[in-house]
Amino acid sequence: MEPRGRLHTENDPYLEFAVSRTTMHDLTNTLSLIRLYRKHAASLLPDNGRSKRLHGDIERMGRATGHVLNAMVMSSARNPGHMIEIRNALAIVPDYPGISTRSDGILMAPPEKDVREKTPSHSSLVVRARELLREGAYAEMIAPLKQALEIEPRSGEALTLLGETYLKMGRFDEALIYLKQAIDYGTDIFEAHYHLGWIHLRKGNLDAARGEFLKGIRANPNAAELHYALGMTYKFQNNLPDALRSLNRALDLTPFDAEINFTLGLIHEAQGDRFTALQFYRKALRLEPGHEGARQGLARLN
Repeated sequence: MEPRGRLHTENDPYLEFAVSRTTMHDLTNTLSLIRLYRKHAASLLPDNGRSKRLHGDIERMGRATGHVLNAMVMSSARNPGHMIEIRNALAIVPDYPGISTRSDGILMAPPEKDVREKTPSHSSLVVRARELLREGAYAEMIAPLKQALEIEPRSGEALTLLGETYLKMGRFDEALIYLKQAIDYGTDIFEAHYHLGWIHLRKGNLDAARGEFLKGIRANPNAAELHYALGMTYKFQNNLPDALRSLNRALDLTPFDAEINFTLGLIHEAQGDRFTALQFYRKALRLEPGHEGARQGLARLN
């Protein structure tokens, strides 16, 4: 007996999208979509429970669709056995869209409203934007994020992502607008402060950058990237003791980061602590054998 259970489409935009395309007139297309989105599911959140659940949902949808396709073929041939295939599909996915069992054995088409293409959800638009971010397609992120904001104008996630997008495109003034809105709405605050800090850092406003990184740390004390950014800011201000303090905290949170180890080596070298600097350079090279800065540091001190 196949496992029963409702599909969890509301929190899984890829599966929601595939199911939304499911009509009694285009089931072959649906199978293709399911195969396509199975690939996307693998990249969503690998090695955790949600990813495994999503894989299970997609597999069940595929098996159920196969039974529905068989039912359609049998129904068109006036073979009453098509009801067995419908029941098999509903045993796998009880809420399979557009089918049901009736006493007269007719395979029901979905209502017109179910056939129409669904408007993308806020979550599916944000997921798409994150995919584009990973691909480095920054300009293409703007449209889905603005569409997500039309659905949820106070979405801190979409506002912060849009600010990050403009930051990566070098459009700092536009980035500032969206990042400040995210902070005003009280969502995704630490990430917004992080990106705002880097904007100030790139503009050479070191005091303003330090202030944003400190605010971000107050919002999330365990964000290693904020402690690293704060340490770099102190380094640029030639405040080496505070730089060491912040960078050591970042290292506590992410001990296997080659760049943090390399930066700590630079600071210890600047302070004249050759022995400690060598230790950090060697560790950076162990973590990242091709790290040229660490290699040069070792060459200077050996």
